[in-house]
Amino acid sequence: MRVDYGDDLDAVVRILSEVAADHPDVLERPEPIVRVTDLGETVEVVASLWIAEPDRITYGRIRSEYAREIVNRLEEAGVDLGRTGPQEIAGEIGVVSRSAPVDPDQ
Repeated sequence: MRVDYGDDLDAVVRILSEVAADHPDVLERPEPIVRVTDLGETVEVVASLWIAEPDRITYGRIRSEYAREIVNRLEEAGVDLGRTGPQEIAGEIGVVSRSAPVDPDQ
């Protein structure tokens, strides 16, 4: 997951850890791990957790439940998910008359 630098990183890490610990199908051992993995335009935070029966259906269900609860708790904590910060657009804008043919080499 990616969060903005202005968000409370300690709260994000704590919430991801708590949600894993609270889920009944996530194993206590090995203990879930939450770590920062990248510092770019945003901060990337990754959670690793383990389940006892990692078949495709169980994995998909647990992953979905975990993600939904993370979204709920992060929104409650005021962490802004899914929105990007301001972006700069560079280039030129011109006006071309529709009656004149457009020259692609210009």
